[in-house]
Amino acid sequence: MDTIDKRIDWKSFYSGFLQELKGSGKHLAARCPFHDDRQASLSINVETGQYKCHACEATGNGYTFLQRHRGMTQEQAKEYLFKQAGIPLVSKGSGNKSRIKLTVSEYSAAKKLPENFLQGIGLKNGKAGITIPYMDESGQVVSTRQRYSASGTGPKFTWTRGSKAMLYGLWLLGKAREAGYVVLLEGESDSQTLWCHGIPALGAPGATTFQAAWAQYLNGLKIYIHQEPDAGGETFVKKVCAGLVEARFEGEVLCFSIPGYKDPSALHCANPDGFMESWRAAFDMARPINITDIVIQPEEVIPGAPVQLRTPAGWRINGKGVFTFVGKENPVMVKVCPVPVLLTRRLKSIDTGEEKIELSFARDGKWQNVIAQRSNVFQRRTLPMLADKGLPITSEDAKYMVQYLGALEAENLDLLPLVKSASRMGWVGAKKFLPGLAEDIALDIDGGTQALASGYHECGDLEKWKAGMVYARQQTMPRIMMAASFAAPLLKIFGHRVFIIHAWGDSRGGKTAALKAALSIWGEPETLLATFNSTKVGMERLAAFYCDLPMAVDEKQVVGDKQGFVEGLVYLLGLGKGKARGNRGGGVQSFHTWRTIALTTGEEPISGDSSHTGIKTRVMELWGIPLPDEKEARKLHHLTRDHYGFAGPMFVKKLLQELDTNREALMNEYNGFVEYLEKVAPTHMGSHITGIALCCLADYYASQWIFGVDEDAAFNDAFNLSGTVLGMLETAVAADYVERAWDFIIGWLVSYKEKFKSNAQPPRYGFSEPVESVVYVVPTYLEKALKDEGFSPRRVLKELAARERILTEVRGGETRYKVRRAWDGDKVPFIGVKATLH
Repeated sequence: MDTIDKRIDWKSFYSGFLQELKGSGKHLAARCPFHDDRQASLSINVETGQYKCHACEATGNGYTFLQRHRGMTQEQAKEYLFKQAGIPLVSKGSGNKSRIKLTVSEYSAAKKLPENFLQGIGLKNGKAGITIPYMDESGQVVSTRQRYSASGTGPKFTWTRGSKAMLYGLWLLGKAREAGYVVLLEGESDSQTLWCHGIPALGAPGATTFQAAWAQYLNGLKIYIHQEPDAGGETFVKKVCAGLVEARFEGEVLCFSIPGYKDPSALHCANPDGFMESWRAAFDMARPINITDIVIQPEEVIPGAPVQLRTPAGWRINGKGVFTFVGKENPVMVKVCPVPVLLTRRLKSIDTGEEKIELSFARDGKWQNVIAQRSNVFQRRTLPMLADKGLPITSEDAKYMVQYLGALEAENLDLLPLVKSASRMGWVGAKKFLPGLAEDIALDIDGGTQALASGYHECGDLEKWKAGMVYARQQTMPRIMMAASFAAPLLKIFGHRVFIIHAWGDSRGGKTAALKAALSIWGEPETLLATFNSTKVGMERLAAFYCDLPMAVDEKQVVGDKQGFVEGLVYLLGLGKGKARGNRGGGVQSFHTWRTIALTTGEEPISGDSSHTGIKTRVMELWGIPLPDEKEARKLHHLTRDHYGFAGPMFVKKLLQELDTNREALMNEYNGFVEYLEKVAPTHMGSHITGIALCCLADYYASQWIFGVDEDAAFNDAFNLSGTVLGMLETAVAADYVERAWDFIIGWLVSYKEKFKSNAQPPRYGFSEPVESVVYVVPTYLEKALKDEGFSPRRVLKELAARERILTEVRGGETRYKVRRAWDGDKVPFIGVKATLH
């Protein structure tokens, strides 16, 4: 090639085939013709004619370019280049060494096999090479193959028309049966070498050609498979084993290689006289193999990969990426992804039954995982969306990548594990729980939730954590918050609705430290702690993720005076179910559901004077200083930073044992707490009583199971805690919305009593009838006052009428909450409040 390199103008040569050559000097660039190139990835050396594509990694010189791009044979490419260089190509018979035709004599010399031996097994000279006959067991020629070169690049073989692929050497099977064994290898020359040394052998005409039907010739024989030391050798062994398994071959199969040599022909050519000695040494090292195991065993595609899968036919995968062959006549290998990509497992949701798939890809020196819907992974339109997760995929490559992933899954269905998945924490069925008690459940969560999930782990020392909690458990508010944290998994068992415990009071009272103590039961408080600085949708998703675990929200004051927003959050959390949302593809998305206990803190209460009773029933508001000793509060901050995550899973493990062995006793103890609290606190709301009973039951068990307190002491502590906490809560009457509205109305009337006198300065609000004990109020003024205070006038008037606190009259068959009275000579509607102004 040196002479050709100097004589050919390579710039002009490549310009004849490629458009828009760019650059100057020694190297030019152009769009690669071997893949869909839009970046001018092909680099050409105009001095040597060599090229390399930096995208698909196609490499070569003028010869290979003509063969791949123009579909020329090796001989045609040579003739073309010699013509370009002005070098005459000497024809056959001239004595020039550039002559193309291969003869039996040349082949004999190259393989160091006697020419008469080769002729004896049917090799003949053909028009452009040698003819190799394939005969059946009777010696009849069934197929013929042409060989054009003894070594080197370019096409070596072609089948003559009408021929079919078959085992080479079937007419010598009788000798194999006499010996009781046969060596199975790839290619004719290796078979010929072994026959020359008296060794029974059969050759397959290629690494991937072995067929199950051929196993019939091997019945009753011990098979020795020769494995060449390259990827083709592995493919050959697996292909043979797959055929034998399919044919249900039952004989003994062994495998061996020849140390230091590619194949028997190479060993023979290196030392014909010493062949048998080296051969026996290699042959004696043959190892038995289980053909079934070989078939199902994946090859190690990439060392260190999270899984080892079988590579589907037509694809290549290594540390540099994923490759395939493109083109039918002259296929070339192109890179479809610059990093290796594997499928690792299938995930089926325990909640929806939806199946997803996990991909792993190596990037930035480590393997990364992505879980995606199957509909996104196996569609060329949606696969590029995974680029946001770090997978280097474009819309141009998506077509091939979808084909690759589909073929990869089909090839490895028996290897890809199907695992159950959850997108939330808490109960998984009746016997498993996340975190800690469901290791076989995969978490299927997105990036934002992954950060929260990472907080559920153990850190530090359990004994140090327990010792550090002594002071906190001696204080009422931290203890009830910790009890509620333990109680969260009980809500589902007892069918209790969601409720909130809100600790409020002046700053620097240890509220956040108490909250962290409650969270440290399950994991890392700093990670798990949320704030009110969130949207309703964000809170809904948080609640759905925590599910059966406590949800902690700090600093209510960050939302300022947005009372409506806060109360909306309370109702949202209390429902235990998210908003119905439409699905892009039609129908409704899966509902978010949860059954949690929310622990919140702030410097202000959650409810206001005008809050509906529904807010009061859902929220237990505790005012005070959770940790009076600031030094102890600081200690608690430090303790929960270094030690956490042990107690919660321990508690659930013991709870499961209790449910298995003594479920009825557990239910009875809860009912006992409820009955006791109903007796000692009859004026309190039922929702508060059952919530406190549940927390105190959890405290009772946690004292025994976690902190080692004896049963009687744990029982007394829990009862004392329940009484103390109920004493801090509003009674049912105090929480009554209408009663609070009534109190406001009476106070308003007293404040503006001068406005009801006959000599009042305008505007006059109405008049008073002491004899009737009724104050008649102009509706406009009272309704405005109620609205300004946050009450609903319509609801208040309706409820007060039902309680006979205001006058009513029937007009048109309908009860009216405004009565008509004479005033300044006219009949005017008034709200008749049954009260007296003093």
